[in-house]
Amino acid sequence: HPCITRYGRVNLGLLGNWAPTNKITEVLTLIYCLLGDPTSENPCGEHENEFQNDRAAFDARARACTRYYAT
Repeated sequence: HPCITRYGRVNLGLLGNWAPTNKITEVLTLIYCLLGDPTSENPCGEHENEFQNDRAAFDARARACTRYYAT
């Protein structure tokens, strides 16, 4: 995923500015949205260059990995 590093770190602004007033439902909703619709403004994974510059190739790689690892 373009917004998650190989070590599992999520590039999500709210997590970097964590405060006790944040609700877990807000965090989970943001992660859910990020996984479903990644943004090109803040990728951090090892395939970020491909995500930003060749989205079709990135999507093809993602589909292939999903078929391989999810079945």
